[in-house]
Amino acid sequence: EVKSPITRSDILHPCDIAEDLAIAYGYNKIEIKQVETPTHGKQLPYNKMTDIFRREMAMGGYVEFLTMSLLSKKEMFTNMLRGEEEEKDGVQIGYAKTQGIDFVRSSLMPGLLKSLEANKAVQLPNKIFEISDCCEIDPSKDVGAANRRKLCFAYCNTFCGFEILQGMVDKLMKKIGLEFNVEDKKKCYTIKRSEYVHFFEDRQADLIILDGIKIGSFGVVHPKVLKNFGIKNPVSMCEIDIQKVFDLILDGSLIKGFY
Repeated sequence: EVKSPITRSDILHPCDIAEDLAIAYGYNKIEIKQVETPTHGKQLPYNKMTDIFRREMAMGGYVEFLTMSLLSKKEMFTNMLRGEEEEKDGVQIGYAKTQGIDFVRSSLMPGLLKSLEANKAVQLPNKIFEISDCCEIDPSKDVGAANRRKLCFAYCNTFCGFEILQGMVDKLMKKIGLEFNVEDKKKCYTIKRSEYVHFFEDRQADLIILDGIKIGSFGVVHPKVLKNFGIKNPVSMCEIDIQKVFDLILDGSLIKGFY
């Protein structure tokens, strides 16, 4: 058993004790040995696929942003026109001590909209994206929630640029070996009419692959949402569940293609 005095506030973990022992013994006295269990380091496949999507977005002229993972209830739900039913599905922080960080984000959209509002002085068009983890309720996990990696990108200009955004969607789908509305369902992606309150009516769609699997949505952001975030120019946005795409590649439903 080891007891540390109050003057050693840097002792936080058993590895800190081991470090002190190594310093006392002398690093140069420690004999160098070959590792008995050889390992081959490589990038995790999940992160490799994420980097490929990140590179494609950058090649399309989009600038990467890294936004805060903690948001307020207003930013996450009220500003996005989401009701109480959706709020119940959000991962809320218990006994939050800082005002404005009530929820862990379940979508990357609010963060990117905040970024557009903060960069209104930047010359148009604004093309930004983010690939990060979101948090969703998952009763199967011991903590009741799980991370899901998502890709979100936005186009802001004096016009909505819906067709420009859809062109980027088509490019990403081709990267994973899918073509728009072809006969072969294993190589097909299509779009289906959606009804999200944060998108403009009749200017939005769900992204469907492999004959029925929804992996994301895109559309023109509703003017009320833009007003709530203080944005004066039209914005089109798309959000794709990267986790679901990766799972489909693992179980063989999707051809690896680029990967």
